[in-house]
Amino acid sequence: MFEITAASKKWTNAQDSFALLTSISGKALSELPNLAEEVWLSSNFRLIETQLTALFSICPAPHLAALKLATRRQTSHESIHEFALAVSSLAGEAYPNNALFAKRQEVDTFIAGLRDTQLSRDMFSRAGDFQDVRDAETHANQVCYFILK
Repeated sequence: MFEITAASKKWTNAQDSFALLTSISGKALSELPNLAEEVWLSSNFRLIETQLTALFSICPAPHLAALKLATRRQTSHESIHEFALAVSSLAGEAYPNNALFAKRQEVDTFIAGLRDTQLSRDMFSRAGDFQDVRDAETHANQVCYFILK
C-alpha cells in the first residue's frame, strides 16, 4: 500500500525514504538500529526497503507487482533495455507460478509502456510476433537505430 501511495503522489526517492522511515512502528521500529547507519541515512528508498525486507524475510506480494506491472511506463531517463529488464522483473514477481502468462504480460506491458508512442503503436500491430520481451526489445532498438540513421 505504501508504494501505491508513493506512486500516486509522485514522491521522489528521498520523500519515499522519509515517509517510510517516519511511518515505521512496532517490531520494525525496534529493528531500525540493526540497519547499517549508511543505509538509513542514505535516503535511498530501495536500499532501505531491501534491508527491511531482509530483516523480516518479506516476499514481494504478487498482487502489488501485478499492479506495478499494469501501470509501468518507460521513464524519460530509462533506456529501452533498462525498461525491458524492469518489466521482466515485475512480471516474474507478479506471476511466479505462470511463466507463460508472465511472458505474454511482459511483451504487452513493454509495448504499451514505451515512451515513443509511435513505436508503441507500430509494435502493437506485431505484438503476436514477439516471443518474449527480449525479442520485442531487439525490435524496438532496431527501429530506433533505423530512424536515427
